[in-house]
Formats: sequence, C-alpha cells, structure tokens
Amino acid sequence: MIAEALGINLSRVNHHVRNLVKAGLVYREKRLLYLRGGSLKAAVHEMRKDSERMFDELEAIASEIDRQKGISNR
Repeated sequence: MIAEALGINLSRVNHHVRNLVKAGLVYREKRLLYLRGGSLKAAVHEMRKDSERMFDELEAIASEIDRQKGISNR
C-alpha cells in the first residue's frame, strides 16, 4: 500500500490523489488510477495543450472586449 510505503496516513494519500485527479494529472477507472497520457512526459504535454487552448480562448475574449470598447490592438 502506498501509505505504508511512504510512512504516511491513508487520508493524506487520498487527499493528494484527489488533488491530482482534480488537476487532471491522473484519472480513475473503478479502483485504479492512471497517469494522463500514460507517462509523466505525455501528461505534461497534455496539460500544455490544455493551457494553450485556455489562453487562446482568453485572447479571443479579450479581443472581443477590446473591439466592443473601441480599443485598438497593439
């Protein structure tokens, strides 16, 4: 068991696992945990793509607000 191997409480492990799931680094299927993308490098790559999509959307929204307010792009 992970908690025993690390010398920490099971509740602490569950807390960190929930945070990893919430962050999208791992996902659950039934009682198993899987690393997103199958490897740490692939998981980081997927997160980079996610953040690029979010920034693209944010940039489009900002451009629309600028256009509505009559602010020219620089």
